[in-house]
Amino acid sequence: MLKYISGGVTPVAIQTSARTMLELIAGTSKPVRLKRVGVSFNGSALAAGLLCELTRISATGTGTTVTSRPLDERMTVTAAAVIEYNSTVEPTTTFVLEQWYIQPTQGVEIWMPLEDEYVVAPAAGFGFRVTGAAGNVPICAPKFLWME
Repeated sequence: MLKYISGGVTPVAIQTSARTMLELIAGTSKPVRLKRVGVSFNGSALAAGLLCELTRISATGTGTTVTSRPLDERMTVTAAAVIEYNSTVEPTTTFVLEQWYIQPTQGVEIWMPLEDEYVVAPAAGFGFRVTGAAGNVPICAPKFLWME
């Protein structure tokens, strides 16, 4: 299995309502094994934690497509999975896998334990959704690392 990261995602402001900031949709012939989820925020002051959710999605929403990058620059195999960020139309969420409250002045890297990674079948995927609050909408920089 080859490893890829969601490179080139432009950090964007979150919203006061739930919004999927990053989507990873497996290709039609390869499943995806999620290895790491990361996010950082550029808030200027401590405030109530931002609700961050890792979701399983069955259909993509509408967002900006970005090219994924292999971890090993010698790889010439293009990822089958598609990455979109800053969804303007939400993807179809089947359920929430994990939830965290993260301070708007911080970030977090969440590694999935070996052999306990989340896996989706071909054409399904993952979403990273963030909910802000009035006066608490910092810039968000999310990322996924996966294998396929």
